[in-house]
Amino acid sequence: MGIQIDVTEKALQAAARIGHNLCETAFWDEEKRLCTWMGRTDVEDASGAGYAAAVAALGPHLYGGTAGVALFLVELYGQTQDGEVLRTAEGAIRRSVKYLLNHEGLTSALSLHLSHIGVAYVFSRFMDFGLCDDLREDVERLLDQAKAALDKEHLLDLLGGNAGAIPALLALGRHPGFERCYELAQKCGEDLCRSTTQDGELCFWEATKASGPTFTSPPMTGLSHGACGMALALLELYAHTGGSEFLQTARAAFAYEDRLFSKTHANWLDVRFPHADNTGETVGSFQTTWCHGAPGIGLTRLRAISLDPEQADHHERMARIALSTTIAAIERGIEAPRFDTTLCHGLAGLSEIVLIFAEALGEDGYRQVASGVVSELLRRYDEAGDWPAGNMTGGVNPTLMIGTAGIGHHLLRLRSAPTVPPVLIIKTFLD
Repeated sequence: MGIQIDVTEKALQAAARIGHNLCETAFWDEEKRLCTWMGRTDVEDASGAGYAAAVAALGPHLYGGTAGVALFLVELYGQTQDGEVLRTAEGAIRRSVKYLLNHEGLTSALSLHLSHIGVAYVFSRFMDFGLCDDLREDVERLLDQAKAALDKEHLLDLLGGNAGAIPALLALGRHPGFERCYELAQKCGEDLCRSTTQDGELCFWEATKASGPTFTSPPMTGLSHGACGMALALLELYAHTGGSEFLQTARAAFAYEDRLFSKTHANWLDVRFPHADNTGETVGSFQTTWCHGAPGIGLTRLRAISLDPEQADHHERMARIALSTTIAAIERGIEAPRFDTTLCHGLAGLSEIVLIFAEALGEDGYRQVASGVVSELLRRYDEAGDWPAGNMTGGVNPTLMIGTAGIGHHLLRLRSAPTVPPVLIIKTFLD
């Protein structure tokens, strides 16, 4: 992968093209204040034959909805001061807030990626730019609903529950008037600790309790649904509160996950799929994405280095193993004629993880890896704008985690990482 000297400026130009396309393809309400997009989505075939493609308006959320697009656009505005980008960003976040206030959600309001907390977190970035202050009271109502959701049935993992909410709430709490988010974050952490299953010095969360009734596997590994996502959230709380229960539970959860580490694969077993112990060596499935497997797990160990200094050596060792596995996955993806390029389970996500490592460890070689990935992706897809999406059936997808908004976000991060916070791991501003 050849590294072009001007790749960062080319990345900004490509991000601007993605942003302008989003502005051109937005659907606006009659008053031209709220906007959304149409995008491809996967619908499970009723016959059980697999997935069929459908086109639908985006939901309001961070992962696959208008809040995620709004996040990319407001970050792009921060780099370019483009007025049309700003107008569309504001239309998208306004639509997300209004939608959630007027519709009963299918997902707990505690969710970062799939409900209220994520929209509130995106709004906080608008506050950082001095924008959309008139939405403050509505966002406070979203947070009230999130607080009430803690007393109802809810999930626990990073994607849909407490573990995702905690770092976002800690980040939100630094904004004047939102200090109460600290208390809600602590309650989410206490709830996480109460919900564990203990096994000696290990602890874990039952899959159905953590991620919902469709997850019937043993307790999972991985960032989006597994032990490390919940452990990291508790470490963030420990750093903020000093609460020993958060520290001890996080350590026990990391220890559980490390029991499922394979030296042979330099990765952690994905227990959702068939697996067995074959004469002392685990045989099964090992993923290499942000959501499942070594890349996302590596992010949690990287962050744990500073949050739990007593175990920093162990966390750094596991983080560097995970990073090597991530780079190997990048090399395989680049060799493929066409490969998912998005954040959740594509090359932009893998490249972003390497970039986060480069920032945290101050090692320029890792930044060069990310630059090389972006250079190759620009060569293949920038001119036509034909970025391979992350949904199973392919097609145009404008969203953050499985579409072009997320690709644009990574391009901005490569060019201006210090001023564009990562989204694959939420900074709690306790660094």
